[in-house]
Amino acid sequence: MEFEDLSIDAAGKEFKGSLASPDLHNARAKLREMGLTVIELRERKAASARRVFGGKDITDTDLYNLFKELKVLAASGINIDKALSLLIGSTAKPLLKRALEEVLRDIKGGKSLAKAFEDTGRFTPLAVVMLRVGEGVGDLRSAFENISDYLGFQIKFRSEVRNAMAYTSFLGMATVVVLI
Repeated sequence: MEFEDLSIDAAGKEFKGSLASPDLHNARAKLREMGLTVIELRERKAASARRVFGGKDITDTDLYNLFKELKVLAASGINIDKALSLLIGSTAKPLLKRALEEVLRDIKGGKSLAKAFEDTGRFTPLAVVMLRVGEGVGDLRSAFENISDYLGFQIKFRSEVRNAMAYTSFLGMATVVVLI
């Protein structure tokens, strides 16, 4: 976990920064070991400049694969915490792995799955609502399937738009070359 802190040293000089630690208690202890007096210490929320379906290095394709795998694991009867543990172990992207670890920690702490996904700051309200509905009706497999279908559609749509734009650009350049 990342923590933001505001501390002062023995001379009264103020320090602001962030600190990685497993929990709040350990973060405080680390700061005390460095000779700092903690004024404020809070958990740092995941910074997400792009609140689409992912952050800086989590692509829609990564999330499509994640929800597709969750759908398969849910359909096979594996409970959600075991499924998340399996996915954490097989995920190569550090940001996605961290988000899944946060989700797993939160659901083990008693939060709903939708709330845990929402609190990471890496998933759109649409994904969170789909998860909330899936939890409400007791069918997470369908929620995972709907999210992966939506992401698959978005990926395919963007690809088709890119191809159409490339074709149009090619025709425009070919026209200019012919005119010259």
